[in-house]
Amino acid sequence: MAPMSGRIIQVLVLPALLACLSCDRCGEQTPDEELITRLVDRAVELAEKHDIGGLMDLASSDFLARPGNHDGRETRRLLFLIFRRYRSIEILHPRPRVELDPSGERATARVVFLMLRRGQERPDLEGLGDDLDRWVERAADFARLYRLDLDLVKIDGDWLVQQARLER
Repeated sequence: MAPMSGRIIQVLVLPALLACLSCDRCGEQTPDEELITRLVDRAVELAEKHDIGGLMDLASSDFLARPGNHDGRETRRLLFLIFRRYRSIEILHPRPRVELDPSGERATARVVFLMLRRGQERPDLEGLGDDLDRWVERAADFARLYRLDLDLVKIDGDWLVQQARLER
């Protein structure tokens, strides 16, 4: 990324992104928030392994991927094409922002991440997992950031992704 375009991202995009993500970052997580954070971590592991079946096991039966309205079957096909193109990937992300619905049966999670080819030079993000401002600033200088907004539903005690919206 050219230095000027990185600065433009910092000036235009990062303040809005940080405002959206900075709430409730310093407190301890509830058990449900912890389960959702672990679900995100598991999804990252599965994506790095290109385990499409494992990823889809984390989704509800009425799952939709956006933009577009890609159901589970279409999402499997899209993941296959993505993984075929990016053979060996590494995904870096800070702790997701999780918001629980008062009902306790629904939640949202926002995940900021960057995707690198395995072995590619990577930014030094160690120790910044809970310092979202510094994580985003350091990562944005290095590579394009993505944002994944997840709508989750609790079914039989397990959190599943009902809808995923990806933005660059």
